[in-house]
Amino acid sequence: MPLQGNIRRALTVLCAKLGLPRVRVHDLRHVSLSLLAMAGVPLKVAQARAGHSTARMTLDVYQHVLGEGDLMAAEALEKAIGG
Repeated sequence: MPLQGNIRRALTVLCAKLGLPRVRVHDLRHVSLSLLAMAGVPLKVAQARAGHSTARMTLDVYQHVLGEGDLMAAEALEKAIGG
């Protein structure tokens, strides 16, 4: 897809210009969702932003940034809403 290629190239050029290591678009997505998780954004909101089909998928990918208590709370919420 041309747009994805253009975005990838622009990001590569920008990183080089700023003297930063190469960053992939996927890296930006991961950082964004990790920051949402650390900020306590509700799991279902993060799931929707990620485009994941289930809250479990979001948890499986981003649970490393949640504290143990937050993980337990998110799992309890998922169970309560029938996830």
